[in-house]
Formats: sequence, C-alpha cells, structure tokens
Amino acid sequence: MSRLGLSGAAFIGTALANMLAISPVLAQESDVSERGERETLGLEDIVVTATRRSDTVNRVPLSITAVTQEGLDRQGLQSPSDLQRTVPALTVSGQAGGVQNFSIRGIVATSGAATTGLYLDDTPLQRRNSAGVQQNNGTPAPTLFDLDRIEVLRGPQGTLYGGSSQGGTIRFITPTPSLTEFSGRAMVQASTVMDGGIGYEGGVALGGPLVEDRLGVRISAFHRNVAGFIDMVDPYNNGALLNKNANGRTETSARGSLLFAPSQDTSITASYFFSYQYDEGGPRGYNLPVNEKYATAEYCFDTRRTASSVPSAITPVACPARDEQPDYIYRRERVEYGPFPYLGKYKSIDRRKNEVGTTLHVGSLTVDHSFDTFSVKSITSFISDKTVGDGTEMNQLTAQQRLENVPADQTNRNLWASTGFPLFSPWPDYYVLVDDGYNKRHGFMQELRLASTNDGPFSWVVGAYASKIKASSEYFYIGDIERQVALLFGMKPEQRYTGFDENGNRVGIPALPNGIVTTRLQHLTDKEIAGFGELNYLLFDKLKFTVGARISQVSFDYDQKFYGPASGWNVPTVQNGGIVGGSVKESPITPKFGVQYQMTPGSMIYASASKGFRAGGVNPPYSPKVS
Repeated sequence: MSRLGLSGAAFIGTALANMLAISPVLAQESDVSERGERETLGLEDIVVTATRRSDTVNRVPLSITAVTQEGLDRQGLQSPSDLQRTVPALTVSGQAGGVQNFSIRGIVATSGAATTGLYLDDTPLQRRNSAGVQQNNGTPAPTLFDLDRIEVLRGPQGTLYGGSSQGGTIRFITPTPSLTEFSGRAMVQASTVMDGGIGYEGGVALGGPLVEDRLGVRISAFHRNVAGFIDMVDPYNNGALLNKNANGRTETSARGSLLFAPSQDTSITASYFFSYQYDEGGPRGYNLPVNEKYATAEYCFDTRRTASSVPSAITPVACPARDEQPDYIYRRERVEYGPFPYLGKYKSIDRRKNEVGTTLHVGSLTVDHSFDTFSVKSITSFISDKTVGDGTEMNQLTAQQRLENVPADQTNRNLWASTGFPLFSPWPDYYVLVDDGYNKRHGFMQELRLASTNDGPFSWVVGAYASKIKASSEYFYIGDIERQVALLFGMKPEQRYTGFDENGNRVGIPALPNGIVTTRLQHLTDKEIAGFGELNYLLFDKLKFTVGARISQVSFDYDQKFYGPASGWNVPTVQNGGIVGGSVKESPITPKFGVQYQMTPGSMIYASASKGFRAGGVNPPYSPKVS
C-alpha cells in the first residue's frame, strides 16, 4: 500500500488473490419444514446490491460475505464486533460505547480517516478519528436488529463507494416497506451472568401497506441490557462496594421508514434511524491475588531538576545515607500493603469508570424512477452523531462542576479517582478527576445514480456524489497535579509547569482555572465531490469484462488549539505550536478492472484489480523548543 496522504491512493491488485475464487457467502437456512428438517437455501437465493445493481451473490465478482437477519440470530451475532467471528479478514477493535474501528485485510489506521467504509443502506457512517480522544474515536454502527442483510465487501471499493474504502466496505441493509403484505417480528430474551447481574433484550418490528400499492410503512424498536459482573471496591475502606456489576452496557435503537409509490415506475422512501449505545466503562478484568502482600521500593529524587511532562517522568537517583541526605533530595519511603482479603473473584480495585456513550441519527430521502432501459435513483441523507466519554453528559455534570463539588479537604473519593497501582494508603490519594472529552459531527450527502435495466450484453452504472461533513472534538485533563507531583516526586509547581518566555528562558506556568492541565479543541470539515461509472460487457453469456473509474475532489479544512500547563503554554499561538490550521485539496482517481467466467450457476472464476483512497489529516507539529 502506498502513502496514506490526502488522496492516499492504494492500488491493490487482487488478480492473483482472486483467481479461481468462488465468492464466499454465509449460507442461510430456510424456515423449518413440516418434517422439522432445515433446508439450506442455494446461493442464488441471496440477492445483494454490492455493485449498485441487484444481482444474486454467486454472480457478483467480489470477495463478499452476505448474511441475513435470520443468519445473525441463528449464529448469535449480537453486535457489529461479533461479525469478525464469521467474516474472513474482518477485524473490529476499540469497541466501546457504540463506536468501533473496522479493518479488512489488515488495512487499518488509528488516526485520521477510516480505511473501511461503513454504510446504513446508502448513507456512509465512517467517521474520522481525532487526536486526543481515543476512547471517543471510531465509527458508530447500528444495532443488529430488523436488518434485511449485511454485506461485507473485501478489497478496495473506491470506484463505487469513494473515500475510506481502502480495505473494503460493510453495508447494513434495512428492509423496504411492503405495499402489498403485512409482516413483523418480535423477540425477547433474558439471561443471568454468574456472579453478575441480569441481562435482557427485546425488539419488535412491524410493516405493511397503509394504502395498498401506494403507501407502505415499517417501524421497529429495540433495547438490550448486557449485564456486568465485575464489582469495583474501595481499597481505602476495607473493600467497601463502590459499584456493583460495573462493566455492563445498554443499546437502544428505533427506525421508521415510509414508502410512497405514486406510480408503478416511481417510488419515494423516507427513513430515519436513531440509536444510543452506552458502555458503563467499568473494569474489564479483576486484579491482584487474594491474601498476598505487596511492597513498593524506596525511591529518591533530586528536586533541583525540572520536568515538563505530566505526570513528571523524572529519573530516580541513588538514595544517600539518611544522615547524609541533603535538603534537595526527596525520599519516597518503601511502603508495604496488603493483604486484600476482600478482593476475591470478579472484584477490582480500579476506582474510576471510563464511561462512553454514542448517540446516532441518520435520515434519508430516496427517489427512484424506472424508465424503459435504465433507472434513476437520488439519495439525500444526513448524519449526526456524538460520542461522549467519562460521563460528561451522562451524569449531568461537567468536569468543572464536579471539581467545584469536591469538598475542600478532598476526602470524597467517590468523585476523585485513584488510578494506577499501587497508589493506596498509607499514601495520600493520587488525585485525578477526569479525562473528559467528546467527538461529534453532522453532515449531508447527496448521490445521483443511473443504472441500466435492460438484458443486453452491456450493463452500466454512472453517478455523481457530493458530501460535506463538519466535525469537532475536545478533551481536557483535569486533576490536582500540584499534589500529585509533590507526593510522587517532591517537585514544586514551578519545577513542573515549564515553558519559555520571549527571551527563551524557562519559566513556571500556573495551572488553568478549574484544575485544567491540558485541553485540545479541534474543528474539521471534510468535503467530497465525485463522478463515477462502471461498465460491464457480457460475452457468450458466461464471460464478463468490467471497467470502472471514480474521479473525486476531496478537501479538508482543519483548526486545532492545544494548550495548558502540560503543553508548556497557556496561550496557544502558531509560534509555540498551540494553533495548527490549514486546508488541503487533492483529486484522486480510483479505477477498477475485472474479468469473470461463470462456470456454473453457483460458481465462477474471476480476477480483479481495484484502487481505494482515504482523505488525509492533521499531523501534530514538532515542539518549537525541547526542554
């Protein structure tokens, strides 16, 4: 793969990899027959739209996995991350609070634009990762309820799906309202977790004609509670329970779709999807064996040294004899602690939750009209989502409000966090309040597609696409760093908060109001316009040739402000690296070539070469001075 710049084009030839490849698909099973036997459906019964035209999966020259809602239920796949158990070459990481990072065939980036496209019907969901808000990064994905199918397309899909489809594309396809028949489904489930709580889930979907052959509707709602099983206990209070079953999560979603067919050749579909997914953020595992003792070593630090990082990474010095210890040496005594008989199984001394919650709104209006030899489809959609970490909004308190609510003696340990090990009594608390942040965006997309509908040897798809996405993110680290570094290293504030004055001299930097140590605010705007087309020619009813291309113009505007005493400055400027801004624009071209031979109705030989790209991002600037 070549560079991952703004155009970031990666030409990946898959001809050899795909030679003699029969399209893999998860075979779905039909309903139980009267004799109680399950009949496996043939591959030709699964219709996909991966090529922007409807076709059976065994005739699509792609490395594709398709699975229906029935298949999801039977395999126990409850979340998008579960797909990696059954879909080859798919990896899902960092999943928390409704966001996750998807990668296909190992093509992944932890910052900037995504490398795997994610779609809800025809609306792209993939989201740019922002610096400094790792737990809030990732793409929000829909819940796996009331879906028609999921299609996973492996390999670059830049021709038809545009940016962020370098590794491939995942499509969540929802049911279309029927104009002739009523249908529905309902499910309910309850479970218990050993040494944990009670989990439950339920969903209902209904649809059918309001006016036969003219107006149809489908609505659905779903809720899931995943029980936790790890308890957070207080090592300062003989294991008193702080939070029971603290690692649970909840998912809620709803969808409505309305289909209007003013004529036999025209349909208008309006749909809206909402979801809220919340991860309680409790410990992922329990720690420390029961009834064992522990000890920290003795350390000494030279307090004449200065440090610019938080926490201060100061190298210890050799401890002198106590009767020869100078005043500038800070001695941190050896401490013994334990045992902890109250720990036991599924108990954790972690005293801080990393809560994450994501709200997602997706709306679309699709107009489809069929002519004699081709069809026209217009898709107008919007997306709005927000991921919030550490309970900034979920607990209805901002970080500053929490700080103001802490008593003057700072004994309320339920609000403060004692992070790390082994920071317990007889040490005073290692005071850190929160590492709060959010990542949000909103935007609009418009696509116009024309596709052939005739049965001749030529078939084609052409279209145009435009989008504008605005995103912003912020994080701020708040804590009693004065006390923290004094306890750990014996340092004074002016020895830690270090920066430079206009003459290049080191100066102490005071803490920001409300205990803010550092903060980063980012505003990003992505724009894309593109034209694309794909032409197929069928020879002898079995041999098909494909050629396609997409020409895009991608622009990216960005603005960042980074400041706080941990940065070395409280007033961000371009000169000190606290303000970074600018814009870039490129025009990537993503071609595709392919050939396929349909040996039998259920198998084919094909070879393809395609190209993908991802938009670039912001590189952190070099520090203007090194302390």
